[in-house]
Amino acid sequence: VGMPVCRALGQGLWEVRSTTGNGRVECRIYFAAVEGRALLLHGHTGKDPQRKGIVLARERLADFLARREKS
Repeated sequence: VGMPVCRALGQGLWEVRSTTGNGRVECRIYFAAVEGRALLLHGHTGKDPQRKGIVLARERLADFLARREKS
């Protein structure tokens, strides 16, 4: 699946977008694939600041990977 529905954001982070009939973005979900499973990291509506959502998702992914290495 590619644009405009899904795109890679780099460093293992992906974004999936949902739109209405008129093309307006309704929500975004950020995820990573880890060991064959989808790790849902953050989601927000189109009205929320996108950059903050990406930063938060990257922080959560880094935290998850660090915890996984320790166990």
